[in-house]
Amino acid sequence: MAINRRSFLKLLAPSLALSSLPFPVDADDAKDAVFIVIDGFDPTIPAEYLRAFVETFLEIGVPIGLIPNSNLASETKKTTAYGFRRIFAENPDMVEPVLWLPGLKELPSYFQRRAASDAIKQVSGLLEGFDGVTRHGPVTIATDASTPSNYDGLRCLGIRNVLSLFPSPSVSSTGCAQRTVCLYGSKQLMIVDVADPAPWIEEVFAEAGWRQIVFSLAGIGQISIQDARLRAQRVSDAIGRELSLGRRFLVLPREHARWFGADQLRFVAVRIESGTGVSSAAITAFMDELEALEIPVTDTRPSDLESEIDLMLLPGASAAFDGSGHFIRGDTTMSQAASLLANGNLMQDAILAIGPQDYETLHARKATLDTLDRFRQDPGTRLVDVTDFFTATTAPDPVFDLLRETRRDIIDDTDPQALTGDELLADARQAWAYFERFSIPATGLCVDTADVQDGYSWLHRELTMWDLGSLFAAVMAAHEIGLISDADFVARSELLINALPVVPIGKLLLPSEVISADIGASLSRNFNACDTGRLLSLLRELDAHPLAQGIAVEKVAQWDLDGVVIGGHVHSVINGRPIDRFRSQCAHYTARAFRAWGIAADSPYEVADAVSKTDRDMQTLLTLAGLDPLGAEPLLLEALETGLSEPSHLLADALFSAQRRDYERSGKLICMSEAPINREPWFTYQGLNITASEERWRVNVTSSDPRFATSDFRRAIMLVNTKAAYLWAATRPSSYSSLLVRHVRDRARLEGIGFSPGVFVATGKGMPGYSDINTNGIVLEAISFITRGRKPRASL
Repeated sequence: MAINRRSFLKLLAPSLALSSLPFPVDADDAKDAVFIVIDGFDPTIPAEYLRAFVETFLEIGVPIGLIPNSNLASETKKTTAYGFRRIFAENPDMVEPVLWLPGLKELPSYFQRRAASDAIKQVSGLLEGFDGVTRHGPVTIATDASTPSNYDGLRCLGIRNVLSLFPSPSVSSTGCAQRTVCLYGSKQLMIVDVADPAPWIEEVFAEAGWRQIVFSLAGIGQISIQDARLRAQRVSDAIGRELSLGRRFLVLPREHARWFGADQLRFVAVRIESGTGVSSAAITAFMDELEALEIPVTDTRPSDLESEIDLMLLPGASAAFDGSGHFIRGDTTMSQAASLLANGNLMQDAILAIGPQDYETLHARKATLDTLDRFRQDPGTRLVDVTDFFTATTAPDPVFDLLRETRRDIIDDTDPQALTGDELLADARQAWAYFERFSIPATGLCVDTADVQDGYSWLHRELTMWDLGSLFAAVMAAHEIGLISDADFVARSELLINALPVVPIGKLLLPSEVISADIGASLSRNFNACDTGRLLSLLRELDAHPLAQGIAVEKVAQWDLDGVVIGGHVHSVINGRPIDRFRSQCAHYTARAFRAWGIAADSPYEVADAVSKTDRDMQTLLTLAGLDPLGAEPLLLEALETGLSEPSHLLADALFSAQRRDYERSGKLICMSEAPINREPWFTYQGLNITASEERWRVNVTSSDPRFATSDFRRAIMLVNTKAAYLWAATRPSSYSSLLVRHVRDRARLEGIGFSPGVFVATGKGMPGYSDINTNGIVLEAISFITRGRKPRASL
């Protein structure tokens, strides 16, 4: 049956552009499309049942989409699988393979591609050896989502059409996003449950509108083969009666994509293979003729393409996205090109490989150019070069793109601008000046933040447990570098241990969230899991120090830390209630710190077993989705204190490479982490948004005030972060990290005060007179790490 072009246009959005496509004209009044899909058969169903049911449709010209059970792929020599293969081989224009991928909507784009690639591999193996549509792979998948989603990530595998088969009285047709189209909604019938399906079919067709009808053959072996054939006949008869009314037409699912015209062109790339013994005159003549026809080409080899655009071209290969993260496409030779112009393959994207045999003689060139001209004249096809093909068929995936870029990045470790020993010592003294000036002798504690300018002084005297961790780090670093004596180190350490709070929080004894720097009194009855993780990490270092061995054990034992680990997750306690902190940037660092004290805790970075390292890396990166932007802390603190774990190593590589690459593109230094600022809202989280392709560098503030939500404000407070620069110099020594650290040491130095938190990107200036305990403590920690040979103390 057919569709009237004018009627069909009314069904689509007014803005949808359609080119002149070859719509059938023998049923101009029919406007409602009907898609028939059959599923539910597996190796347990005898082949004769499958053929008996399906062939009843085919005999009267009813096209069907056929969903193979995934287990059939391993049953290629058995009867059901063989029957399935024969149906496709004998009816390439009437039967379309449809992949069943339930739960696809819930997967990130990367894992959508991996799931579809595995399914394509199974079906390709099942259909191997048959010509026609099956050789080029399926273009349609079916899934179970009830609401729209973006499936554009599947276009690189040749998937253009998505059937969402959730039960619904109506069907909607729309673009899934840009590269694929979707049909939502279906009516479904278990054939084994209904002796006479005709009334059900008539009810489905009672009202106007498109229909997607799914017949399941599950359990059909429970009835006789004669009964199965009879039920199929009753279905086909009811469909035939409906078609006779002239208001509906039947069509294969794959045709749906082509109806979107210029919005859903198929792409055919042309690649010229070089060869020996071909005259330069022949290739020159051929290239001139291609240019005259305005046919874009790529004159290169597959290995070159892989390095440029991560596309591997393998002769005869099915489209795939493998466990190493490679996009794989099979070349189509010119001798096979005609099949792509057959009706069943007009939705197939393809790469044509033109070898010397296709252009070395005048006769060969003419035949090749004639074929290419047929592609050029097809209104549903666009000829492109290989790079444009990759761009057009591969949807952006910011997380996977970040991983690819990181892996390709080569960090130059030659560093003529690295800080000298004298410079490092000078910077350590500069940072220690903060603690000399703002420590409180009676408690050993220190002012949290200082703003000291001419005629003005403001000191913030409330310390978090994170601040205390940085204070312990500063004292250990100052001693290691030689800025304080053994006796001073021991005295300071004892004072700080005594100052650690042990207070009732809910039903537990814990370190409170905030204490007074002046007297050490608790200022809160809350517990902060993340901040305490930082404190515990440094206490473990201190406790192992030769001059302070065992100094922290008794104090840590007083805290009921086991009680805040619930279901493996470390919880904060706010107003007496446990708050899960598992979904945060610090959860992994916190879990490692708790484990160091013998308290079992889970980490969000420790993902389930994956098929490949690339899959595991993607799982790790995707754990960051929806969190605060990724900055240098606490990521690199893990490197200094315990050594980087495998997932943290990946994140550090990704963040550093992204910063350096963006600097090379923009000329603006990027070095981001959490930081206080000398204006409202006083504290920010700055870093990389791994899920964004645009505006990847994000600034989150601690206030919901709309004044701080504007892009102008966030650009104004973006920093080249001082402590992050020193952390990168410590953990990623390179010309870029030295560029960062020299930038901040020249601009963020405050005489007699220490270092300011950073240098504003917008102005190139630091914060006058403004300094804090964490900036200076972490600068000292980083410098001591460098001077001891870039090894954590625990490894010495």
